Amino acid sequence: DSGEVIPKFLLRCLVGRPMIIFGDGTQTRDFSFVSDTARGIILAGLSEQPVGQTLNLGSGQELSIRQLAKEVACIAGHPDAKIEYDSPRPGDVLRLCADTTKVGNLCGYRPEISLQDGLRKLHDWYLGLGLSFDTLLEKEMVRNWERPPSGLI
Repeated sequence: DSGEVIPKFLLRCLVGRPMIIFGDGTQTRDFSFVSDTARGIILAGLSEQPVGQTLNLGSGQELSIRQLAKEVACIAGHPDAKIEYDSPRPGDVLRLCADTTKVGNLCGYRPEISLQDGLRKLHDWYLGLGLSFDTLLEKEMVRNWERPPSGLI
């Protein structure tokens, strides 16, 4: 469920719906683009040095969910997009940020795709699907931790 915030924010912003922030938006996350994560896994898998080690992959940069919403709104071309605040998610962690020092030293991993570039790539990918953004949001579960009504799964 924590992997949904960026697509949900972007699609909601593109269709003019408010981006929903659970809690006050000061909670932070470390976002990395999928190709950076995949490259990090490959680098670790091809090296003997990290065997038996715990490695963290990410950007190494903390970003608040509130700031993420602002970044997404700008990429979507709607800098004044609405944000709606809702009660915090149960058990939500206030801070998540990867320390990538070890994976960098052992495997040479460094993230290459900035948050803004990753958001642009996702935006362009959605445009290239040829589907309406409303269609992509049809089965959205806003509170995905709650049990859906029967018949929706």
